[in-house]
Amino acid sequence: MNWKRGLLRVWIALSIVWVISVFAMNWKNIAEANSAYLEDLQEAQSVLETAEQRHNGDLTSAARNRVLMRFQLADRRQALRNELVRETTSMALIPPLIVIVLNFIVGWIASGFRRQ
Repeated sequence: MNWKRGLLRVWIALSIVWVISVFAMNWKNIAEANSAYLEDLQEAQSVLETAEQRHNGDLTSAARNRVLMRFQLADRRQALRNELVRETTSMALIPPLIVIVLNFIVGWIASGFRRQ
């Protein structure tokens, strides 16, 4: 029996399960953030088009402010969505990497105690 090969295969299997489960648990939040961002963008474009049609391309300050606020809100939502994706990716990948590094360290230490 080869313990190194067996433990590596166990690590690979558990890591795949871990990554899939983390993304599955956070997918709803990521999808909601993405849809809110797209809705804000569409609404901003709609407000801009409506204001341009009403005023022959000359936006009033109120309409300009509404459009600007919508685009700023969309930018903030996109930043939040990107942060959520980064956090989810970190949560999915860092624990398996820590486990494999610890495995190599323990193996290296244990190899120092073997008889020659």
